Amino acid sequence: MKILFRAASKRRRAAAYLVALGGAIGPLLNAAPCMAQTSSRRALAEALFRQARDLMSQGRYEEACPKFAESQRLDPGGGTLLNLAVCHEKQGKLASAWAEFQEALAQAKEDDRLDRVSLAEEHIAALEPQLARLTVTVAEPTPPGLVVTVNKTPLGSAAWGAKMPVDAGTVVIEASAPGRESFVKNVKVEDGESLSIEIPELSAVPEADAEGFAVTDRGVGSPREPDHTAAYVVGSVGLAALVTGGYFGVRALQESDRADKTCREEYCTTEAGHRADENAVFNGWLSTIAIGVGVAAVGTAAYLYVSEENATQVALTPALGKRGAGVALIWRH
Repeated sequence: MKILFRAASKRRRAAAYLVALGGAIGPLLNAAPCMAQTSSRRALAEALFRQARDLMSQGRYEEACPKFAESQRLDPGGGTLLNLAVCHEKQGKLASAWAEFQEALAQAKEDDRLDRVSLAEEHIAALEPQLARLTVTVAEPTPPGLVVTVNKTPLGSAAWGAKMPVDAGTVVIEASAPGRESFVKNVKVEDGESLSIEIPELSAVPEADAEGFAVTDRGVGSPREPDHTAAYVVGSVGLAALVTGGYFGVRALQESDRADKTCREEYCTTEAGHRADENAVFNGWLSTIAIGVGVAAVGTAAYLYVSEENATQVALTPALGKRGAGVALIWRH
């Protein structure tokens, strides 16, 4: 007993050693992929930065700027950000460049890079008078849930009525709210120009009446087209079930014929006959169930087709009664 006890203790100790070793090595193993991933991102960022510098030196700003932007995303740095700002300035996107120089200025001050501080301030001062500015105002009352975007970028309510720098070119202003017609306006903005755009009160979306007609101030619009998709799907299922029921029905009859050759009343004289008798009953049940499902599905499909075709006459509505709740089918004539 002592030997067995000691052997078991050794095994438990060995297991404890393995657990402790795993606890010490585990974090290192988990950290290794993270370190490798970080190193890979920095390597890619460096490669993109060098490619972008070469492209910018060739005047290919359309290709260089996205590479600078991706390099900055992968491995943010003040130098990359300054190069991105210069690239956008040369590309003619003065507002983007101005915003990036502002960010680079803050980063340079934090890093105590006086050379970069001076460079960013010079560019900011030169860009200020050249910026195109846009003011977006919203008519009162503003509907609940109003969303305003400028070139797909959300514009918070605090920025409504404020002058904002925008890149020269076509600017798309959009506004939307639940239950309201959307507003979209494209404006052309030049460098140094200031424009003001007012988003008018959004009109309510025309509601549909019970018969499916669009109700507008001009009266009743065109009825909606009936959609028979649900009827076709349910009908197809029903037909498939009927075919399946017919198949099992034929099988049931065939097995029944085999059973009749050796079975009389409640007894069968052979095992094959007994098996055929059981198969006949089983296939008969399958046939009954499948045909029942098929009939119900085809009937439902017919109802769906008729109710969709005559949408002005059929309606389902919740019903409450003394003994409970349910759904009532109402026909309108």
